[in-house]
Amino acid sequence: YGILCSICLSIAHDVILVKNIPFDIQIQDLQQLFSKYGQLGNILLPETKAMAIVQFLDPIDAKKAFQNLAFSKFKKLSLFLEWVPIDIFDSLTTSSIQNSNPKDSNSNSNSELKQAKNHLLVCFYFSF
Repeated sequence: YGILCSICLSIAHDVILVKNIPFDIQIQDLQQLFSKYGQLGNILLPETKAMAIVQFLDPIDAKKAFQNLAFSKFKKLSLFLEWVPIDIFDSLTTSSIQNSNPKDSNSNSNSELKQAKNHLLVCFYFSF
């Protein structure tokens, strides 16, 4: 068993990690898919598009989305959903999260985005 970092011990009940998504996915696709269940806060879609992070404003809406979309088919792929560590978005600005193209962001936003991605990867690495 791995060692869990203290941040990873708490999960956010309003933020969902979305895995097994098609490479051609866009933020608008995620907004359309998840907004059916409630109002969205932030969406993070890295350039690699290997995963995405979707934040709801209300944890009850996030739970509804999680229950309805986990293992459902989206563009011929089964979605794999997980809850993420708490406070994943606290250090980021909304513009840096919703912008998946680093050319359009200033260097400070890019730095914050890279820091959040690294934090997420470290937490998931140690949670296994």
